[in-house]
Amino acid sequence: MTEETIYRNAPKHKDNQTITVLGGSTENPIVGKIKKAKTVLDYKNKTEKKIHIIDGHPILNIVRKGKAGTLTFFDKGRYATNSDAFILFLKDNQEVLRDLNIMDNDDKVYYLKFLKLLLQPVFYSQASTSDNSTISITNLINLEIPKIKLNKEIKDIVDSINKIENYRMKISILREKIQQEYEKSIIPD
Repeated sequence: MTEETIYRNAPKHKDNQTITVLGGSTENPIVGKIKKAKTVLDYKNKTEKKIHIIDGHPILNIVRKGKAGTLTFFDKGRYATNSDAFILFLKDNQEVLRDLNIMDNDDKVYYLKFLKLLLQPVFYSQASTSDNSTISITNLINLEIPKIKLNKEIKDIVDSINKIENYRMKISILREKIQQEYEKSIIPD
């Protein structure tokens, strides 16, 4: 989806009938929001394009172009992507979910966050090494996702990583405040 397509298909007012469009940026992977629909009008080619929507699932956004291979977790929502990214999610196949010891949405979150940790180096290894790296669609499709049973150790690892990420965020906020105070103290009004 191009920026123009997203812009022209943007909702006219805020409601729950929108789809979050994800792209390949690692700084801000949310490209925009579009009206909930089965198709969007591609203004460049003047054609209707079917969009694939993932609705009601936590996901991993996989950057395909740019900083290719970067994985970002998003909690349960309604998502689609442009051509710079792909979405990885757990389908509602009860037999497979049971085999993976995934019983509810919280377990899906743990599992996907663990997959992010486990697969991040694998996805990076599949990307080209240029400044604007890419991963081929064929390489993405052919990657084997391991089937690991969710257990207490995996949940503990994810909880530990969550704590570290929360501390990083707090440190970043404190650094910003310190920088602002520093600038106030040396830069006269």
